[in-house]
Amino acid sequence: MTREQPKKKEVEKKQLPPGWRWVKLRDVCEVLSGFAWPSEGFEKTPPGIPIIRIQNLDENSRSTFVYWTKEYDARFVVNTGDLLLSLSGSFKVAEWDGPTALLNQRIIKISSSKIETKWLRHWLSISLERISAMGKHAIVNNVSINDIKNLNFPFPPLQEQKRIAAILNEQMAAVEKARAAVEAQLEAAKALPASFLREILPNTESPLPEGWRCVTLREICESLDYGYTASANFTIHEPKLLRITDIQCGEVNWHTVPGCQISPDDEAANTLCHGDIVFARTGGTTGKSYLIKNPPRAVFASYLIRLRVSALADYDYVYLYFQSDDYWRQVRLHSRGGAQPNVNATLLGKIRLPLPDIHIQKQIAKKIKIHFEVVNQAQLHFEKQLTDINALPAAMLRRAFNGEL
Repeated sequence: MTREQPKKKEVEKKQLPPGWRWVKLRDVCEVLSGFAWPSEGFEKTPPGIPIIRIQNLDENSRSTFVYWTKEYDARFVVNTGDLLLSLSGSFKVAEWDGPTALLNQRIIKISSSKIETKWLRHWLSISLERISAMGKHAIVNNVSINDIKNLNFPFPPLQEQKRIAAILNEQMAAVEKARAAVEAQLEAAKALPASFLREILPNTESPLPEGWRCVTLREICESLDYGYTASANFTIHEPKLLRITDIQCGEVNWHTVPGCQISPDDEAANTLCHGDIVFARTGGTTGKSYLIKNPPRAVFASYLIRLRVSALADYDYVYLYFQSDDYWRQVRLHSRGGAQPNVNATLLGKIRLPLPDIHIQKQIAKKIKIHFEVVNQAQLHFEKQLTDINALPAAMLRRAFNGEL
């Protein structure tokens, strides 16, 4: 007996509200699997009748329809309001709101005059995890139409279904409204750092305040170097080999960074020290930087460039400038290539930045970091709110299908 079966029996024994009963989906619904339409009947443009493929369940992908131009069985026609369940890749439940179309393979149509469609959709949405457990190792593609037909679920009278569906629709709409509001607040918080940098750091294309000067990175560099070419080796503990892919969301988890074989002389030349700044010099993250803080014994890989500032500059100030719009405008200007833009040490050295006296740099860096910490706490607050909001639908649905509404 599998682990899921005892859970299923426990659910089936649960006391239901008066008038409710346990049924199998096949007993109250018509459950029809889609058809594998021959490719020779497809056309990419009308005339014809659209065929619903998995991607078409997303309303933003209706432009990817293909059209069937030959005869078809009317059983496979899908109309507005029909409930569809996809069985490929990941489960998706959708109430069809597109044009009259044909049902494709790996999509199931569920229809019944005994069931309120919106009620059934809500129930299926919290049952996907249980449905997944039917497949071997929870792989969706191992779930058959018979697994769906044999689903047991609590079945209230039709009027009760409609009442519950109406309440759930209202609650879900409130949740979506709350989610949209918090998402907007989160996006606004994410925009604050760039806005603050624009206010506090002069733009190199504009006149600078008195006492400031415009310098290139090369002028304030003690060194600007390419990394070491070596194969990552996860069996070597140290030295670590920092790669572009190890820098995620502005952080490095040093515990997961691999080591490498390297000679003492090469290690000395490529060692990472506190205050170094590394740049991605190619790929989708070209120009992104990371400030090294209290690193373990580590060197940096060849697709990174290391900047070590001189006594003229404060590394915190320089690194924070690399988050500004003015910096990114210059990266786009100096980067080379099309689909995979890149910068080299020479081009990076030409980046210009506004530079006050060192003590003012430190004051500005401190002010920016305090502001960023406040913004970060706000972002964490909104993210926590989103997590709580995202948990609400499942809790609401559990209450509804336990007869608690």
